[in-house]
Amino acid sequence: MTSPLTQNSSGGCARHFAAMALSALSAWLATATALGQPAPGLDLHWQAPVGCPQQSDVRDRFRKLTGATSSTTGQLQADGAITQTDSARFHLRLIVHSGKLVGERNLDSSSCVDLAGAAAVTLALLMRSEAPLNEQDIRGSQQPSTATSSAAPPGGAASETAERTEPEKPTTNDAHEPSPASPDARSPGPSETSPRPWRVVLQAPRAALSIGPLPQPSWALAFGTGANYKRWRFLLEGADWKQQHVPAQNFPGYGADVDRATAGLRTCRAERFSAFEVAPCLLLSLEHISARGTGAHIAPRSEQVTFLGVGAGVRAGVYLARWFGFFVGVDAQIETARPRISIDGVGAVGELGPATLTATVGPEWIL
Repeated sequence: MTSPLTQNSSGGCARHFAAMALSALSAWLATATALGQPAPGLDLHWQAPVGCPQQSDVRDRFRKLTGATSSTTGQLQADGAITQTDSARFHLRLIVHSGKLVGERNLDSSSCVDLAGAAAVTLALLMRSEAPLNEQDIRGSQQPSTATSSAAPPGGAASETAERTEPEKPTTNDAHEPSPASPDARSPGPSETSPRPWRVVLQAPRAALSIGPLPQPSWALAFGTGANYKRWRFLLEGADWKQQHVPAQNFPGYGADVDRATAGLRTCRAERFSAFEVAPCLLLSLEHISARGTGAHIAPRSEQVTFLGVGAGVRAGVYLARWFGFFVGVDAQIETARPRISIDGVGAVGELGPATLTATVGPEWIL
């Protein structure tokens, strides 16, 4: 956006504003160039699951630890990769190159944030080493290491270097910023594993489409609530199905209005792939059926029956944030009873099916 300026006859004001504009443009270009440059002295290639610190995060932490200058002659090249070994553990493989020297470090932790912090600290200590790096410095300790919440670097060269030189603290503007390994230092991401083993889960509202046990397909509004424990998920579910009219085939004008409600207990074991999840499930449900005859001279009397159903299914989900995602599921269930619907004086109207196939879709809230 521009603002109109009034130019005086001497032209001095115009020259003054032109000088100010050139100065501001130069400062902006210098800032943009600095922001676009990689971390000084570090060529970093980084891979991590969604929800874990990414390459830009590790570079920023490295810059804050090393400042604008470094003591190591030459440039470090680092290849880091974080993989999730199970629902609660992560593994870091960090390969460091300095000239002809090559070293590999492996760490495990329950937090990928801690691993990213440990990588940034390790690289910063190597970069700030005043003495020339040797093979032991690059390789570090060969014993298996575990990253802790304080983001302590692995043993060997990094630990020895830490005694010689301590990374500078952030400037005054960053004085209140969390440490590299603090959980508060990372940006929230989808499907990041929570440090708490138990999480409350709410699936509502859900839309469900069922084929069986009623003669015609039916749909329902449903909900589910329960808890996650590591890979396991336990849900209590309920659904209220749309009323269905079942006509008597041999007696036109007669039939029954059938209402169906279900309640169930679901147990799933999830496998997570970055922001995606697949979970096979076992299901135990309670089916409640009520029917009321319709037609001329038929008393509006309802009959009810309740029975169990057992089944299995699979759920697939995508998580847009640590606390929110969408899922779709398919279940197959065997009914333990097949009630018949009949009307006094008319006879049988229909019989419920022996099995049910249900598809469900909806959002999931993780609290």
